[in-house]
Amino acid sequence: MTSPILDRFAELWETTRVRMAASGDRLTLDRVQAATGVPKATLSDWRRGHHAPREMDDLIKVVRVLSGWAGLPAPDFREWSQLVEQSRIPKAVQQSRQAYLSERESFMLPSMVAIMDPLASAFEAQDVEIDAICVTGHALALGIARPVQDIHAGRLRPRQIKVRILTANSDVSPPLPAPRHEEDAERVRQLRLRDRNVYVNTLHSTLASLRETHGIEVHWEFRGVSFTPLTELILLNGSEALFSYCKISPRTLTDVKGDPVEVYDAVASQGLVKRFNVAGPYHAGRDFVEDSYRWFNSIWETISTEGFTP
Repeated sequence: MTSPILDRFAELWETTRVRMAASGDRLTLDRVQAATGVPKATLSDWRRGHHAPREMDDLIKVVRVLSGWAGLPAPDFREWSQLVEQSRIPKAVQQSRQAYLSERESFMLPSMVAIMDPLASAFEAQDVEIDAICVTGHALALGIARPVQDIHAGRLRPRQIKVRILTANSDVSPPLPAPRHEEDAERVRQLRLRDRNVYVNTLHSTLASLRETHGIEVHWEFRGVSFTPLTELILLNGSEALFSYCKISPRTLTDVKGDPVEVYDAVASQGLVKRFNVAGPYHAGRDFVEDSYRWFNSIWETISTEGFTP
């Protein structure tokens, strides 16, 4: 099989076939098509691993029917939606992201975890707006995954999503991560490009999938700036700001060839993310949110550049 979703579907199909055969019944493409309306050709492709399911609604119909015929517990559609979402990310991006995450899994800091609940709450609105300035987009990509899964599972249904992200161009000085030894400069430059592209592509493909599968209007802009952000700021729906400092630390990462390289890297503070809301009891919260929007827009509208410099 070529992906986890296809492996999982083949496992369910085989389990259903075996259990039906034990009771003298047969599982056929014709029968599943009649019960779900999903064409036999599509079912055959899923079963043989030719391509992953594209329509979540069709997959849910088939999984529900097969689980019922096999006498299995009600399926966890959140699990299935996660597998479908994963299948939509290009294989090269998945591999790069896995390499990135395997190096950084110990850096799933409280600051990253702390943005997940506010992001999930932001997606409960009909019109979702996210503006962010960040080092790589790492925390934002992880945080958005949860509400996107809820959308695929039918628990959330925003009308439109607008996202604007600012991050550093690759030609800034000093760049981050920065080489600890001058002879490693080119290796670290390639590492920066890899890491940036992993999260740009992940965020883009994740949001684009919502337009394709749910008809949600999605507007996405990514711009570069000629400085390295040493703070991370995420603005939500015009009413909330999440703020965290980044700490520069010596680390050993893996370059694009798989070899270790020593760098200085920016890591979000291990302290809690500071959260400000215009609806809070103090003027300071409203003032911080409003000032943050003015600051973000001043950069977006003046010195930011479309896309990135290579």
